Amino acid sequence: MKFERAISEGLIQSNPAVAVKRYSKPSKRRRALTLDELERLGAVLDDMEATGRVNGRGIDPAAALTLRLLALTGMRKSELLGAHTIARRGPREGLRWADLDLDAGTYELASHGGGSGGKGGAPRSRRA
Repeated sequence: MKFERAISEGLIQSNPAVAVKRYSKPSKRRRALTLDELERLGAVLDDMEATGRVNGRGIDPAAALTLRLLALTGMRKSELLGAHTIARRGPREGLRWADLDLDAGTYELASHGGGSGGKGGAPRSRRA
């Protein structure tokens, strides 16, 4: 039973939670890795590729490259690799060679649906 109804029914005199601050969800922040964190990630990936094992775990070279690209470009996993599930608009392709301009050091993310940016609307270009 809600407190307002309990008050109206005469079960309690006042709302005991009136002084409690409402919980607010933390804002969704985008945080980039620091230079130190990027260096540590690179060192771990280098070690895993060279030895095949770190803490008992190996890594496939393609997986290491994928992690490097995600960390250094800020792309979403689906933007780089594509969506492997069929969404409302069908499967989405990941980054293709045609999306890269190696001379300019940029890549273009394809449009998917309405709106703006990589999630929809006009394609967006980013500097790699």
